[in-house]
Amino acid sequence: MPLVSTFGGASVRAEGLFSSIARAYYAYTANEGANTVSKINLSTFTAVGSALAVGTAPLSITIDPTGTYAYVANYTDNTVSKINLSTFTTVGTALAVGTHPRSITIDPTGTYAYVANTGANTVTKINLSTFTTVGTALAVGTGPYSIAIG
Repeated sequence: MPLVSTFGGASVRAEGLFSSIARAYYAYTANEGANTVSKINLSTFTAVGSALAVGTAPLSITIDPTGTYAYVANYTDNTVSKINLSTFTTVGTALAVGTHPRSITIDPTGTYAYVANTGANTVTKINLSTFTTVGTALAVGTGPYSIAIG
């Protein structure tokens, strides 16, 4: 039975929302000061194993639509790290992107990631199947801080 709630007088059915949340067993944190990513079991609210070393100053994490890989924007060394979530290990070498990547998002098809590079005033496009950059970074406004697809 779906949860029905009211917000400002309007009823909201949360059926899909809660079924999605029920499948999300883990959370991942980018630990900027430790240059690591931590895995958290949400059912027990405990850390799972040791934190995983990634690039320098990880700031942002996104997970592909299949839940297979996470991608981490590493601010200081200007890279993106790829993590296999089932083994919680890094995959290959971190990929060089623009200066000071701050935020990363993935398109709904899981084909491309987009990285907002604060220090370069650009967005880098990454082909996720080859884990390579696509073309030249796109110039955008000064200091892009975050990126979203909608």
